[in-house]
Amino acid sequence: MIDLKKLRLYPFFTSDLAITTDVDGGNYNIIFYSENSTFSNSYNKLRIKKRFVRYGSVVPSKMPRVIVGAPTLAAIRSNKLIPVRFLKGPVKNMFVDTTYFMEELDKKYKKASYRRPIVAGKIGMYLNSVKEFFPGRKNILLYYIDLNKPFPLSIYNKRSWPLYTMFRSKEGIPFDYVVLTLQSGNCEICCSFYTRESHTISKIF
Repeated sequence: MIDLKKLRLYPFFTSDLAITTDVDGGNYNIIFYSENSTFSNSYNKLRIKKRFVRYGSVVPSKMPRVIVGAPTLAAIRSNKLIPVRFLKGPVKNMFVDTTYFMEELDKKYKKASYRRPIVAGKIGMYLNSVKEFFPGRKNILLYYIDLNKPFPLSIYNKRSWPLYTMFRSKEGIPFDYVVLTLQSGNCEICCSFYTRESHTISKIF
């Protein structure tokens, strides 16, 4: 088991990731962002123990419309995590599930190229809104790909394209860590591609 803060950047990896609180005692939003899976189907494969992350939430959105309630929090509850609607008191490390938002976005704009400015822009705004909705915490983007399932070969049709545009923008990546998780067969590996100090994030693209 390797703590994320001690995991060296790609090409190093681990199949047993730990996410402890920050060195200053702060907590993390772990943003689950998948290319071709859902949080509900992927959570157990992540194998991140509940002693490290026991809470989960969804961030609301106006367009596409996402309301934080029983339907959107169903995947959190079904995996026996504690659902959070708002930060009330101390909440330790917490998953933020983007599945519902991405599914609604694909329905509204027809799943195709994520290069379209309106689509890439909405994804960027939504990912950025996590730190606004749950402030005072550090943010980890967990980009998940299930290699057992089909996924687009063209970068323009991949959900990683909006991440690429963020990386190339003046504002840069709005996360403290970017972790790529790959699922192949029954094996899962995690690679760190970005920290505030250094990165190899271009390798993702």
